[in-house]
Amino acid sequence: MKRITFILAIYLISGNLTTAQISFHNGANMNVARGLISSATDGANIYVNGGFTFTAGYTTEIEKYNISTDSWTVFANSLIPKRYTASKVIGNKLYIFNGYSSTSYNAKMEVVDLTTGSITYSTDNPNPVEQSGSAVWNNKIYVFGGSQGIVNSNKLYVFDPATEVWTELASMPEGKQTKGEIVNGKLYVIGGYNGSVSTRIDMYDIQTNTWTFIMNMPQGVSAHATTYWDNKIWIVGDYTILTYLAYYDVVKNEFATVQSNLIGRRHAGTVALNGKLYVMGGNQSSYSNSALSSLQVSDGLLSGLSNNMVDNFKIYMNQSNSILNIAGLIQVSDATISDLSGKVFIHKQIRDNQIDVKKLPVGIFLIQIQNKSGIITKKFIKQ
Repeated sequence: MKRITFILAIYLISGNLTTAQISFHNGANMNVARGLISSATDGANIYVNGGFTFTAGYTTEIEKYNISTDSWTVFANSLIPKRYTASKVIGNKLYIFNGYSSTSYNAKMEVVDLTTGSITYSTDNPNPVEQSGSAVWNNKIYVFGGSQGIVNSNKLYVFDPATEVWTELASMPEGKQTKGEIVNGKLYVIGGYNGSVSTRIDMYDIQTNTWTFIMNMPQGVSAHATTYWDNKIWIVGDYTILTYLAYYDVVKNEFATVQSNLIGRRHAGTVALNGKLYVMGGNQSSYSNSALSSLQVSDGLLSGLSNNMVDNFKIYMNQSNSILNIAGLIQVSDATISDLSGKVFIHKQIRDNQIDVKKLPVGIFLIQIQNKSGIITKKFIKQ
């Protein structure tokens, strides 16, 4: 197979512009060009299901990508025909759920044995939707958002494969088609669509069953895929900006956009494994003939990305608790201060690295600093 290399420049969003480079190469193409898909991995293989092709509006096949041999095979072909599904692997089982199937929203939970390819059914989904998000924690599947036509869901459910029971949890702050990931017991929901494109990142704490607003991204994103590696949630594709690539670092609370020549796509499959990003399939318009068979694989360097400016950026209150001092900025910047629900209290341009906060009530707040180089968000307490 001919190897084609792409250069990817990463611009870390902070008070200063920093670049790093990783390269992408083309992996083996899928057997069929497919858009509106879902992907999942068992660590050795990637499984793609659902979606449309040039000839089928709703597909029944599972395609399996063997990472070590860089090859695709049809693993199973008797799924319920549907698109906009969600899927996750737990143990030796692939769970496929949600999606739209020509005339109805899929309530079935299909369970695929990854040894035999046989398909069985578990307990029906109480909230069948399309374009939902899903994530795994402690061998349970968390399913959130999605829509039924123009009705957008804010529901969050957890499915326990051991008991085959669905349990409703605290609802999301807004109903939408969306995606997200769980890192260290916390679910991060990234952007989405509900008639308008969301800029929000919200966090659900599994232990406390509560939601917290994290930040507004520089721009909204929808029809995207997410995956995570090394505490970074990667965001791939967008309905309008097909080549969109970014990440959110959950430890540093740092958002970064990525400039690249990634093949533009929406509703793609994305998996991060062993420091590499795998991006496959997807579509470039609403028409099935825009579906892609392409697989692109990064050559690593997803780990260890850093931004000295973010590390140097500091905020602290003065002794009277009335002035917020900002250290590390070298440009005129816009500052937005909001509470954890997203309510904005202050929005202004800053030039002298100080903000008068004496009118703020007591509480926990987020400050978001944005300039021509990007954006950074920090948390502080007003006492």
